[in-house]
Amino acid sequence: MEGEEILRVENLVRRFGGFKALNGVSLSISGRGVTSIIGPNGAGKTTLINVITGRLKPDAGRVYFMGRDITGWPPHKIVRIGIARTFQIINLFTGLSVYHNIAIASLSRGNSADVDGIIRRFGLDEYRDHEVIKLPHGIQRIVEIAVAMATKPRLLILDEPMAGLNSGEKGLVIERIRDLEKQIPVILVEHDMDVVFSISRRIIVMNRGEVIASGAPDEIADNRLVREIYLGE
Repeated sequence: MEGEEILRVENLVRRFGGFKALNGVSLSISGRGVTSIIGPNGAGKTTLINVITGRLKPDAGRVYFMGRDITGWPPHKIVRIGIARTFQIINLFTGLSVYHNIAIASLSRGNSADVDGIIRRFGLDEYRDHEVIKLPHGIQRIVEIAVAMATKPRLLILDEPMAGLNSGEKGLVIERIRDLEKQIPVILVEHDMDVVFSISRRIIVMNRGEVIASGAPDEIADNRLVREIYLGE
């Protein structure tokens, strides 16, 4: 899978009334590893993810996955072809157990995943039969990632997985991401720059609906435009 183009977006435009949330965004994701998308609030990061995953339709531009045009497809169809995502606000069946959340997700692609195997893989054995709502916030994040992986994705998108976590919980989630990136490409949308620069193979920077820089972490750290626009220097 190394070097193989997984995802490509071309000239994406998305408007909300007179506001252009995406203004000609183009990018591609190839091979395994973590690609982080960063930028100030309102830069267009979540809008971009919502277009890729079918929650929003673009006003212009195309989305390609594994060479296939998936522009405007509904979310359930996009999950079935192999794109999974998590959300900034945890999106689980909180009244159900960890086991049942993962089991339900495994059916979304018409497959029967090894639910207990996934639970073991993510270190959730002791929480197997617990209601999600009763779990610590960091464990809920790990459950959400496990649920996403139960759909057997070819690409995993994580939308601000560190939101609301303490340092210990962040460490647990980072461990899981490091395991996952060895298997499939991961797109990480995140505001915690320490996390981003520690685990990313590549960083894409957005501002005002446009991609303003893309490169390895050291290249982004030294980019004057990024420092001026994103870091305020």
